[in-house]
This record gives sequence, C-alpha cells and structure tokens, in this order.
Amino acid sequence: MDWVNSPVHTIRAAVCCLLALAGLISPRLAIAVWWLLDTVRWSAVFDGPIVPLLGFFFLPWTTLMWVWLAPGGVGGIGLLFLVIALIVDVSAWGGGQYARTR
Repeated sequence: MDWVNSPVHTIRAAVCCLLALAGLISPRLAIAVWWLLDTVRWSAVFDGPIVPLLGFFFLPWTTLMWVWLAPGGVGGIGLLFLVIALIVDVSAWGGGQYARTR
C-alpha cells in the first residue's frame, strides 16, 4: 500500500483541513462576537467601518490585538503582542501561497 492512499494519510489530511478551517474562522468569529457585545470599544478604536472590515478579511489577528490594546495605548509588551499578531496574519497568507505553489 502506498503512503498517499493509506488511511493514516487520509486522517492526517482531514485533521489538517479542520485545523486550518478553525484557524481561519476563529479570529473572525471572535471579531464578530466582540463587536456585537462591545460596540462602544470598537467605535472608540476605529472612526468608521472600513478599517475594521478590511481587518476582518485580511488581518484578523492584528485587528483583534489592536482593539484589545489601542484604548490603553500601545507600547512595551503590547507592541510585542501586536507585532506577533501581524506575523501570524502575514504567515497565514504566506503559508497559503506556499501550499498553492507546491
């Protein structure tokens, strides 16, 4: 039996797909729920709907981190968290590009 058609490979592929789907949905779900529960905070952080919508689609982890940190000021460890969130978002885009070219 070759590796590609084995049951173990099929299960691993399914688990990877589920993890990728959870990684894509979870920050967007958190943004939607947080916005519904605390619209005042979102209004204080963003002046209009364009930037949060762009963040929802393109940089969800960075958007979440910005909303969490911005009202108190971004500095020190908060800046580190913001950079880590940006790296996670950019790596998700880069990982998708890598998988397409493979």
